[in-house]
Amino acid sequence: LPSTNTLGTLGSVRTARTLKEIQDEFLEKVRTSFYEDAINFSEGTIPQSIVVACVIGCVCGTVAYAYYYVLDYFLELVWTELPSKWVVDVWPERWYVLWIPLVS
Repeated sequence: LPSTNTLGTLGSVRTARTLKEIQDEFLEKVRTSFYEDAINFSEGTIPQSIVVACVIGCVCGTVAYAYYYVLDYFLELVWTELPSKWVVDVWPERWYVLWIPLVS
């Protein structure tokens, strides 16, 4: 809000606005149709919110995919590849059950 009087370094005095002025200022930001909002792409409009939601969704989906890919790789490594190299045919068969507490 622009100040009407300046009080030096103490700040500024603002004039009181009526409810009608506040409503008019708010309604200036509101577009009349979705098409106008899409053309102007103003902040806080539905088209902008849709684009932001799509971007956030794509980023989160990519991160989730990478997380599950890495998780699946390490599960496969710990439970199939490492035991076949270090446990099976190396340890006595009765000790195979010790592999579970060792990797936990």
